[in-house]
Amino acid sequence: GRGKAVFVGSMLPLSYQREHERSTQQLLLSLARAAGVKPEVNVSGAGTGEIEVQRLVSAHDQLVFVFNHAHAPAAASIAIRVPWKVEQARNLLNGQAARFKEEGGSVVLKRKMGAGGIWVVKLSGESAATAARR
Repeated sequence: GRGKAVFVGSMLPLSYQREHERSTQQLLLSLARAAGVKPEVNVSGAGTGEIEVQRLVSAHDQLVFVFNHAHAPAAASIAIRVPWKVEQARNLLNGQAARFKEEGGSVVLKRKMGAGGIWVVKLSGESAATAARR
């Protein structure tokens, strides 16, 4: 066919996971972009270079784990593409509602993260019963 393929004979993702070298990050991101992969999570803001976001995903909920691996605070803006309307975001560390907004097809969470900080948020989506009432 006329497709393109790139085969990298190493453990680059594992290497990046351990060392977080910027050059490895750029290589992996450029390969993903070349393949048409679009990120579901985008982190921006001052001091967010070492923010990591991991998610556990189900049909109508997501658990979002945010880690600040830096030794300095960060002002994180986390945009997450979800396939359903988010009805609620809850900070699971203190049980309080987490503020969010919907913007450009993503849910945006903002948080000032302390050095070495962790944040866990549960995003709850529209249930089938709620959708049926509309």
